[in-house]
Amino acid sequence: MKVVSGEVSFDNFGRIISDTRKYAPNDVATSYQDYAQKFRAGDYGVQKKSFVKVREMSVGYQLPSGFLKRYQIKSASVALTAQNLFLFTKFKFSDPDVDTENLNSPSARMLGMNLRVNF
Repeated sequence: MKVVSGEVSFDNFGRIISDTRKYAPNDVATSYQDYAQKFRAGDYGVQKKSFVKVREMSVGYQLPSGFLKRYQIKSASVALTAQNLFLFTKFKFSDPDVDTENLNSPSARMLGMNLRVNF
């Protein structure tokens, strides 16, 4: 079937509020791939999962050997590590890495510190 006239209105949840469309038998041949690609670009209940996420970041510092010699330390370093620092997406309360948004919690942010000392 194809729509020949009229229009349809939806509410915020995608339910039809009013429908005045008139239909006629389809006389145009099309493949499923063409049909799917036509509606993929529009907003037909399919959400784009575009996002930018900083998954992990580490910053380290090697302490100067001159400073360490007076404490009889060969080498020492300090590093800070963070996971899931930033997430830029239209999904406000969930993690887009997970397949659906139903009761999905945001990814946990983790911070850590690493201290290495060699005597």
